[in-house]
Amino acid sequence: MSFKNKNIAYLNNHDIEEKSIDFINEYYMNTDIKAPIDVFNMVEYLGYDLDFNKEGIFNNSDILGATYNNEKIVQINEKIVNQKGRMHFTIAHEIGHILLHSDYENNVFCRKNEGQFGIKKNQLEVQADKFAAFLMMPSVLINNAFYECYNKAQI
Repeated sequence: MSFKNKNIAYLNNHDIEEKSIDFINEYYMNTDIKAPIDVFNMVEYLGYDLDFNKEGIFNNSDILGATYNNEKIVQINEKIVNQKGRMHFTIAHEIGHILLHSDYENNVFCRKNEGQFGIKKNQLEVQADKFAAFLMMPSVLINNAFYECYNKAQI
């Protein structure tokens, strides 16, 4: 089933970031946001199993992850395990699908060419990409790091 044929809710960047911050606060029980963001445990916190796979759909190098909402499984293409940043971003992207899109789709297959920087723009993938970015790099942490560096440079 193609998600492109469905009417999905428009979410602006603020709404997506707010959803990521709400989840971080819930996950950390309303304490300060801590880095690095632990996406592995966050998947399990949501009640999903995390699995790495190189078979079946993952023979296609364009498919980096898949979320099976009915089975509560997130699968990541095993070929990206050695790409730590890509792997963490992909897991965060799948968390975005769980929190933003589980009402729309039972199974979501993430193709890198359909995301925010891909050739094809699929609203589902773009929103999950933005969620992953906000989840992994919360504005409050980025702003604090910037001002800390800026203030040190002024001395």
